[in-house]
Amino acid sequence: MKDYRERAGTRVAVAAQQDEKATGFDFKPIRDDFHKLLIAVGYKLEREWPAKYAQVGSAQMELLQLVRLAIVNYKTIAFVCSDINDGAVRDPLLCLSTPALNRTILEIIGSVLYLLEDLPRHTDLFFKAAWRDEQEMLAKYRDRYSGRPRWDAYIATRTKGVAKLAQASVSLMRTSKTSIGFSGGRNLVRL
Repeated sequence: MKDYRERAGTRVAVAAQQDEKATGFDFKPIRDDFHKLLIAVGYKLEREWPAKYAQVGSAQMELLQLVRLAIVNYKTIAFVCSDINDGAVRDPLLCLSTPALNRTILEIIGSVLYLLEDLPRHTDLFFKAAWRDEQEMLAKYRDRYSGRPRWDAYIATRTKGVAKLAQASVSLMRTSKTSIGFSGGRNLVRL
């Protein structure tokens, strides 16, 4: 028992010394510039899409969506974990959601790197994966909930969305093969 107390006392003493040494990082001087930089990245993707990827119609939309989702997750973490007294009431338990949000940001980084490895091919694979996932989800819904009026209406709506996704994927394949269909950064697929 004495050995345990000695080790615990040592840990407390070491932690106290580290607290004295740690001054922290003052984010305030760069906060506004950093937030402007994040927003500018999204605008740059939207307005200055490289001409060599003009034939990949949905890649711009996919990358822009991923970047903006990462920014929203970052800002959510910054707000929830903020220790600035700005009048907002923050529940300290909400900080427990930050690991999941950080994981999402990490997955977005991985997805962006994957897309940029071979943009035309990997964008097409993204759409095919989305279509396959949606088909699997619809099959589960049909197995579990078919015959219930509200669920039948929901399943029918999702089925129409899958059909639109399939049409968009086919048209994107044609567009990427013929290198036409890009209109100034506004060739977005509406699902």
